[in-house]
Amino acid sequence: MKLVGHKRTVVLLLNFSAKNPPPRQALNLGRNLLGMQEHIYTAQTRKIFSQSFFIFVFIAIHVIANFLLIPSLIKHNQLWGIPFFNLLMCMISIPSLVIFSKYYKQSVGKRFIVTYETLKFEDTKTGARTELINSEIEKITSVSTSWYTWSPWTFYEYFSITDKNQQTITITSFVLELSDFWLDTLTRRVKNPGVEFIKKEYPTF
Repeated sequence: MKLVGHKRTVVLLLNFSAKNPPPRQALNLGRNLLGMQEHIYTAQTRKIFSQSFFIFVFIAIHVIANFLLIPSLIKHNQLWGIPFFNLLMCMISIPSLVIFSKYYKQSVGKRFIVTYETLKFEDTKTGARTELINSEIEKITSVSTSWYTWSPWTFYEYFSITDKNQQTITITSFVLELSDFWLDTLTRRVKNPGVEFIKKEYPTF
């Protein structure tokens, strides 16, 4: 067993041929080892920073602009400009902070575990776990930001997977994107009822 990045993989090398077919025990062993495989995905600092860069920049501009503008507005007796300016900036700053906070809480300290039979979402602090059976998936939804207008959270997206018991796992782009999820070799048995793609101005959950 070896750890590769965020994936824990079991590797088994067998040498069989048409003249030397694998015995039933070897086939069963192969199936069991395949079932033991698990790929673990966690939030990555690089993704958090790159996807949140414009949010950090906008908040910094908001703070610095206040330090620069407030003394000037007070000096010219234009106090009305302080709440007016901050109201305009807060129309973007507040949604930015709310969206970032939701994604951060949903991602950091969490583990998304993909196995051949199940999908698991664990909270490493509380121990809470949601587990879905791959063959019982009934709904997959992908939510991303609308590209019609630019926003600091433009690169944010998430996908949700729901089973027949209405249990749902939500994975943010801080952890894994849907396209990369399907590239995982262990997701071949995940029932795919068709992905519903949704565009939102505020991609929250």
